[in-house]
Amino acid sequence: MLDTIDTELNILIKNFLPHPFLKIPKQADLRIVCENFYALSLASPYLQAGALKEIFFNSIINNPTPTKEIECTSLVAAYLCLDEFGSSYLNQVLKKKTDCTGIMQRISSHAKLFRKDCLHIFKEEIQASYSSVTLSYLNTLFTNLSSFEPMVRVANMVAFENHAEQIIKAFGKYLKTYSSNKKLVYFELHVGAENPAEEIHVQLTRDLINLVVDNKNKESFYEAFRQAYQLNHQWACDIINLSLKTNDAISDSFAAIA
Repeated sequence: MLDTIDTELNILIKNFLPHPFLKIPKQADLRIVCENFYALSLASPYLQAGALKEIFFNSIINNPTPTKEIECTSLVAAYLCLDEFGSSYLNQVLKKKTDCTGIMQRISSHAKLFRKDCLHIFKEEIQASYSSVTLSYLNTLFTNLSSFEPMVRVANMVAFENHAEQIIKAFGKYLKTYSSNKKLVYFELHVGAENPAEEIHVQLTRDLINLVVDNKNKESFYEAFRQAYQLNHQWACDIINLSLKTNDAISDSFAAIA
């Protein structure tokens, strides 16, 4: 059944393509876009971690032992948190059994990698921008990721990672024209390298679908996924609009998808 669901999800995603980050208007303030994107990159592991706390305390009200579904979704969320904090470097150090002195200072989170990529573009470090647009989005995303309704939670986990893959691919292509031929490490890690991180994230979250979806509720899951994907997509459109210097410059192409 998962193959059928994968096909349907891919069809739903195509309705949102091409991603708006492939066609950021020239009059947009690229720094604003990057600073809001950096804010999301910083926030995402904290949202996943915070959601686990909400789910756990909600679950023990009715059952002192978390269900298999809660354990599995929590395991995937925990992996996503650790990976975003730079676990691949930690694993290399532990496998080599080398000196771990100062390891925490040497680990570079994915958000830091993006900030370093931006340094090549702007010639100075950017700061995270938690604009009203981004804060509203993060609050809604957190509410959905911590939902005690399994279908809503899984739909949002799957949608977030599928959208992340699309936005990172699109943004990476767009920023290459500004990078002075420098390798953009953040984008290479997520979508360009062998075993790219986002491909793994997408598959891990999609594997959760069988825990909450059956033939009776497939259509409900598709709608939950569509709404969740639209939330992420709309944030991307909104920060582009935020970055445009005048309202007259706002393109109809970045209007919400109904």
